[in-house]
Amino acid sequence: MLIKSPFKVLVILALFSGLCILKQSVQAQAVSQTEKKVTGRVTDENGAGLPGVSVMIKGTTKGAITDASGTFSIDVSGNNAVLVMSSLNYTTREVKVGSESSLNVSLSKDAKSQSLDEVVVVGYGTQRKVDLTGAVGSISKKDFENKPFTSPDQILTGRIAGVNVTNRSGDPG
Repeated sequence: MLIKSPFKVLVILALFSGLCILKQSVQAQAVSQTEKKVTGRVTDENGAGLPGVSVMIKGTTKGAITDASGTFSIDVSGNNAVLVMSSLNYTTREVKVGSESSLNVSLSKDAKSQSLDEVVVVGYGTQRKVDLTGAVGSISKKDFENKPFTSPDQILTGRIAGVNVTNRSGDPG
């Protein structure tokens, strides 16, 4: 179909633009009806706010983190959303939002992880202290406290097995 009149072209463009705007407003209304803001507070078993708790919408990558007082705010879609709350040393908890817009959730200590494993940082990563094998040496403040040293390499010389310290320049320090 060939349109020769510029007036017809303008009318068709205006109708098309109107339909696009109408479609966007209908979509925006649909989104605003299903989206709602959920706020809440995550506490421990004593009622103290837990900072840094991960609050995720189950099945999505959308989430939030609690602030210093344990409060959070997140936009969820629909009443069937489930929030997954997790934190280190606490049991993970799932809460269905339903028609609620404000939630108060209490997390309990995880009996399996009463304390964090000791971690040793090595040159190529980290390992748990109980899994570490091989030569690991350390010196404490007592080893060099109140002793005359002119450079840091002198502190290590002869104190840790297998450590060779070479001063290449001869300059102190």
